[in-house]
Amino acid sequence: MKALARISLALFCLGIGFCLAACSVPASKVALSAFTPKLKGEYKEYRGKRIHLLEVANEASNTNVWGYYSQDRRVAYVAWPNIHSFFWYAFERALVLAGLDVVPPERKAPVLPDVQFVMKSVSDADFEFDVRVMKRGASIFKKRYSVTEPPLPRDQRSESKLKDRANRMATKVVEKVLDDEDFEEALKKASERPK
Repeated sequence: MKALARISLALFCLGIGFCLAACSVPASKVALSAFTPKLKGEYKEYRGKRIHLLEVANEASNTNVWGYYSQDRRVAYVAWPNIHSFFWYAFERALVLAGLDVVPPERKAPVLPDVQFVMKSVSDADFEFDVRVMKRGASIFKKRYSVTEPPLPRDQRSESKLKDRANRMATKVVEKVLDDEDFEEALKKASERPK
């Protein structure tokens, strides 16, 4: 009887511990509606180019379907309905702002170059993505891009600063891709019509 009481008490304490741990992580919601990219470049070389932007893939072990965390795991960045949608719309808005004509993944566009962003690691201090360019289903380009920012001190972590930071880092990923001559060349190659 004493063994059963001890097991019950241990399970109860373990449950309370999990609840306290979960409640001690303050969450900052990353609202998709608040994302407004501000690109630094003009990107005239991309104006009018059409791409088929595929769904964002998640291969990052430090995220979940709904979001990602600060490096100290004290802040949870939560995207609705999920992290894939947040990044797809963030990248789509930034690419459109750069002048690209973006076709969504649900529309089939076999003659357009396919572009896909693949999450490799995402935290509040580091975004790491692979970008793939495909022509008629065949991969012609793959490169890893990384954007880093120093962690915010705890006393500066307001919800608005955390949201701004997440949006700024997503914008920087797109800028890094668009500034890359290798990506520009791959997009040109994928856009060429067969002779």
